[in-house]
Amino acid sequence: ITTYGAYTIHTFLTGANYVTDTTQSVEYLVVGGGGEGGDSYAGGGGGAGEFRTATGFSLPNATYTISVGDGGTGRTDDGDKGDSSSIVGSGITDVISIGGGGGAGYNGGSGSSNSAQMQGGSGGGGHGSSGTQLGGAAIGNGNAGGAGIRAGARASGGGGGAGAAGQDWQISTDPSTSGNGGAGL
Repeated sequence: ITTYGAYTIHTFLTGANYVTDTTQSVEYLVVGGGGEGGDSYAGGGGGAGEFRTATGFSLPNATYTISVGDGGTGRTDDGDKGDSSSIVGSGITDVISIGGGGGAGYNGGSGSSNSAQMQGGSGGGGHGSSGTQLGGAAIGNGNAGGAGIRAGARASGGGGGAGAAGQDWQISTDPSTSGNGGAGL
């Protein structure tokens, strides 16, 4: 807990309960965990976790469960999706921010052209191992991942960010250059 002027700031880095004994008007920022990038040298970038924010949000007297989503990790081909983060409790509409999509792995796996593994708060990037592979769609309020391609060279797509889509491979300048990740906010 920190203070900044008239504000008291509660930062949660892991899951916890938040208990109020009075109704409070709060501002919140809830961010889902980021997606893991695909493996090997032509794997797509992981997508950013979705974010939700509001001001003047009323929290009635209650206990609220805060969940903090982990970033994706541990897969051996396609990147793992990030976990969702949330504020849940009685008397409010649950606030849920979806984790980012995983980047497609070089070997294709299940991450070929906008698979469910690549979709997330922002989508994961496509791999550069065969043909054109689309990036994952944003199923939250983020942006899609960029497309990858194999056209002689192998170039992957960037993961989607909160502020912009991931870039496709850079065919206009150099088809062997992978796309950048989408901008944050």
